[in-house]
Amino acid sequence: MYSKAFKICGLTIQFESNEPVTDIKEYSLFRVNNIKMPDIRVHVLREPLPKMSDDMVCSKDRRFRIILNHIKYDYTLLPDPTTKAYVPYACAVHQNDSVDLFLDCNGALWDTMLFDAVNLPDLFLEHGIGFLHASFICVNEKAVLFAGPKQIGKSTQADLWMKYKNALIINGDRAGIHMDRYGLTAFGLPFCGTSGICRNEQYPVAAIVFLQKSSINTLTRLSELESFMQLIGCFSFMHSDLDAQKTALSFAEQVAAKCLCLRLDCRPDVQAVNLLSKELDFD
Repeated sequence: MYSKAFKICGLTIQFESNEPVTDIKEYSLFRVNNIKMPDIRVHVLREPLPKMSDDMVCSKDRRFRIILNHIKYDYTLLPDPTTKAYVPYACAVHQNDSVDLFLDCNGALWDTMLFDAVNLPDLFLEHGIGFLHASFICVNEKAVLFAGPKQIGKSTQADLWMKYKNALIINGDRAGIHMDRYGLTAFGLPFCGTSGICRNEQYPVAAIVFLQKSSINTLTRLSELESFMQLIGCFSFMHSDLDAQKTALSFAEQVAAKCLCLRLDCRPDVQAVNLLSKELDFD
């Protein structure tokens, strides 16, 4: 039996399989040893996927979920080059904090495959940890999260802060966030999109900054409702599942109520950096 454990956002997750799993550099930063009681235990099974019905063979989406007798079956799909349809290759069967991960595929296993197939964002959301689409920087031992959709300028603003304020980029694409009685904490994650930047570090959050491209630089403090509306669009979760929606909505409400959220309408220049830096008392 092969075993690999990771500590991500304060939670330990352990994979157990009958064959070795190839190390990926980014994930190795989060490896831990000698975990006797992980928060989440995943049993990797190279077996045919549980099949619920004949009409679930193909899908237009990359993931779908079936709930049967209060057990969740999360299917992950890949495109079939022959039919050009998405076909399931993995199924994560969730029962409390134990997951049976069925894989019906050829070739070696690697870290990226297992984390993708286990549907980590939804799994962690159930433990009070949200995955936010954001470039995560650290300034003065505080986290600033530039959030928003693709191509909005998250990485650009992070790079500007690194250039002009000596900020450290923790992750170029995602941040794990957790709310407790002390406030909101941001965590580095082992996946980072095309930025290639990820670090295993955590910092208290100074602000979540939602970006908007503009010809002038302006900064607006968002109301709790405005913050909530922005946040829910930036979280990763299974939108088709009503229970997942409720969990994500509740989490977004908590963050919106306690964390400073700003909208930065900006150009990609140093004036945008200075405007935000002054607001956050970093000068």
